[in-house]
Amino acid sequence: MAPLFKSITSLLALAASFAVAVPSQERRRISIRSPGAETVANNYIVKFKIEAGHDAIKASQAKALDLLRQRGPVSTAGGGSSEARFYNISSFVAMHVVADEDTIHQIGSDPAVEYVETDSVAELATTVTQKKAPNGLSRISHANIEKGDSLTYSYDSSAGEGITAYIVDTGINISHPDFGGRARFGRNIFSDNVSSVQVVDPRH
Repeated sequence: MAPLFKSITSLLALAASFAVAVPSQERRRISIRSPGAETVANNYIVKFKIEAGHDAIKASQAKALDLLRQRGPVSTAGGGSSEARFYNISSFVAMHVVADEDTIHQIGSDPAVEYVETDSVAELATTVTQKKAPNGLSRISHANIEKGDSLTYSYDSSAGEGITAYIVDTGINISHPDFGGRARFGRNIFSDNVSSVQVVDPRH
């Protein structure tokens, strides 16, 4: 019975080690943020904890690079690389990686990582195009205008809403219809009598 007992004991030990290993693998699954509706496949932003300290962050980045190099290049729509790009902007310390799902979960499980999010496509505003725009407006939104081109003026949909432009000029007709009633005088120091214009010395 002794050999059989030893065999049963070995099997129980193996089963116990397997039961312990499974939760360890499950802990590697992390929650990945997705800030935008349109994501870039296999592209991720890894944000590090500032409080983790310089050495811990560097060690985490080195570990991530090793994992990426072991996995090899990842196929994406626009090509891909196993290398990473690093960002250190004030309190924002992060890296951009191209990785498969298993690798990014391993990278994100490091204690120095604050969060992982998918790389997403973002648009600041919808573009509106004015056709047959005056030449001056067209040049604002186009670097090069060839002779014979149809003049257009492209601008974002907010059209400057909420912005105040301050203009210094010798004369502005604020009632001009192009202003749409939005123009008003701030400080007007124009006078027919030059001697009545006071010049203030900024040093006093």
